[in-house]
Amino acid sequence: MTTDSRWDQSAMVERMSSDFGRRYPLAFWEFFESQVRPRTGDAPAIADLGCGAGLLLQELSSRLPDATLRGVDVSKAMLANARGLDYAGVAPSFTLHDLNHAPYPVEDASLDLCITANVTCFLDNPLVLFAEVHRMLRPGGVYLLFDWKRQTLPAYVENRGGFGDDPAALMGLQPYHNRFTVDEWHWLLAEGGFELVGEAHPRTSHVALAGVPG
Repeated sequence: MTTDSRWDQSAMVERMSSDFGRRYPLAFWEFFESQVRPRTGDAPAIADLGCGAGLLLQELSSRLPDATLRGVDVSKAMLANARGLDYAGVAPSFTLHDLNHAPYPVEDASLDLCITANVTCFLDNPLVLFAEVHRMLRPGGVYLLFDWKRQTLPAYVENRGGFGDDPAALMGLQPYHNRFTVDEWHWLLAEGGFELVGEAHPRTSHVALAGVPG
């Protein structure tokens, strides 16, 4: 998550909690179950980088109760919410860290799955993150990127406005959300040393990409 003071962290936690089903629709989980989970096993070590309020980790715990989960985020408010959630399996460990700065607080070759969801578009240099994911994944591990893809500005405002957002306020977010096209995400992953092994578009605004170290 970003630390930009324009965005109220408590309000963001409330919003994330209220619209989790919209942000991670059935199509996302179908992609996860078909393209990602077969590569992880039933008791994987998983890190959610930029875990925010912890809701994705909570859902992963319900689907993979034997998983070892950890979350990393730059926001103390988000991590406080994540620590207060109930989890089906063992509660995740959480670490405060800014993903713009390597190294990340995760051991080499310690993860079966690394996830970034709605966070990579905010980073100064996504290739720093990709290098760290490479370092942290075990042989056979997989990286799941779920993020915004570029839309025309009218389409972006219309799609977001349908959920009650103020179009004027969205102008501060759209440079991040509209930062990369799908082809540019492909290029960045390849530059980061990943081979693409799965792709889906669970939302009009988003792409899900599964990659393995090449």
